[in-house]
Amino acid sequence: MLFILGLGIYAQAHVSAEVQSIIEHADHVYYLLNDDNAKAWINERNSNTTDLSIYYKPNINRRHIYTAIVQHVIDHLVPDEQVCMVFYGHPSVFVDPGLEMVRQARAKGIPAKLLPAISADACLYADLEFDPSISGCQMYEASDFLHRDLRWDVTANLILWQIGVVNHATSSEDEVDSSGIRLLVQKLLQSYQPDHEVTIYEAAFRIFQQPRIEHIPLKELDRARLTSISTLHIPPQV
Repeated sequence: MLFILGLGIYAQAHVSAEVQSIIEHADHVYYLLNDDNAKAWINERNSNTTDLSIYYKPNINRRHIYTAIVQHVIDHLVPDEQVCMVFYGHPSVFVDPGLEMVRQARAKGIPAKLLPAISADACLYADLEFDPSISGCQMYEASDFLHRDLRWDVTANLILWQIGVVNHATSSEDEVDSSGIRLLVQKLLQSYQPDHEVTIYEAAFRIFQQPRIEHIPLKELDRARLTSISTLHIPPQV
């Protein structure tokens, strides 16, 4: 049995009782995490673990890295063992390998299950204090939004993920591309007023850490400080 798990955004503080139990009783635990404390937490609960961040190499396309990670787990699956793969956040939100592992495991005749976890959008709704069901909510990966011919509703909330790495989302380097951000702003200004207030959001990673919530006019977005984890929230324009 293969379980695909997520630790949430606050790692240990967000982990569900079900996920913790599976980690503790698994025959082997694979993980891909960005927090050393989360890695230590897993290693304290299971002695048979493998850190798959070893596949991250400079100047390697991220899709190639994901393919190698999926192949590693699938190649080591044993039908009568309980194995889990643990990711940061939610295991199917911006986590291509999780869904691919489920598909490939089932193709080999091995049962696979993906469990829910707290994701960045759940944190965003709470930290920005809005209900996505009111006015509606649309969300896109920033590079995908930039390059596709989309029709979106400006009277609904719009969330753009990974704006800091627009045009670099498949790179293993978290490089901010200012030219891509300028193109993104130009596209948005075709539908929104220049002074329409938008929010740069970055979820907190630890319990007592504060999230980054920066409100700015849309026209100033290309001059703002952005990182690889920056998300853009654009509220409805009325």
